[in-house]
Amino acid sequence: MDNPKDTIRDRLPDLSKKLTHVARFALDNPDRIAFDSMRAIASDCDVSPATLQRLAKALDYESYAALRAAFQASVSNGRGFGARVGRLRNSFGDTSSSELIRDLTESVHGNLATTADLLDAEAIDAFAKSVHQSRCTYLLASGSLYWLSGLMEVTGSMALPNFVALHGGLVDLTERLAVIDEADSMLVFSVSPYAVQTTRAVQYAHSKGAKIFAVTDRPSSPLVPFADTTFYAPTTSPHYYPSLVSVLFMIETLLAAAASVADVSSDARLREIEKIRDESGLYLD
Repeated sequence: MDNPKDTIRDRLPDLSKKLTHVARFALDNPDRIAFDSMRAIASDCDVSPATLQRLAKALDYESYAALRAAFQASVSNGRGFGARVGRLRNSFGDTSSSELIRDLTESVHGNLATTADLLDAEAIDAFAKSVHQSRCTYLLASGSLYWLSGLMEVTGSMALPNFVALHGGLVDLTERLAVIDEADSMLVFSVSPYAVQTTRAVQYAHSKGAKIFAVTDRPSSPLVPFADTTFYAPTTSPHYYPSLVSVLFMIETLLAAAASVADVSSDARLREIEKIRDESGLYLD
């Protein structure tokens, strides 16, 4: 991903007076752009949030959320969670809970809009077909994202029996992929900070010829060079931890696409699972 500060410097001569004012603020305060809310930046620059959106478009970004994500990627110091907590406290220490909720909601909407804008229908169809053509579809996530693979396996296996969830544990992920080859596919999840064992496992699967689909947060992700298809899900948030709402949106989208081309046996499987659940007494309507 290009450094957004370099892009701004290149475009400054072509920007309007108001956009130049905001662009110079961004150059002088990259951390603020990376981690503060759009509302807070607009207030400090004495402009409307719409002006920030116009600046992003003038710099060839899909949205302000995309510009903000680029700044997050470019900030090299103080990117740990502890530093984010400090920024969160500084940004919202004097504001009400309702304002914090509003900013969190604004960030979620921006992430979802960017994810939807970047979705490629052909890529979604390719994943759906791959699930049905592959001997096995491995679902890979590790570290704090390990539960995503489990969530997708449990819900997806109701209609798609060839899902196998892999998440980090006592056994290295690469070791658990020893039998993977070109007959298999993989869906992997990873966002910054990227788990090393996830990247190593993807590199191994790539070397064995498996078809790889990746859900990640930015073009600079270490997964991108090894993925046949990449789905981008921005995780921008004023919270100290990345927002995973857009990642969950991608899980639901990909599952729905794969289930939509399921065969009769998948329908029968769903009916049987529903019957088992009803008879077990473990679930309430």
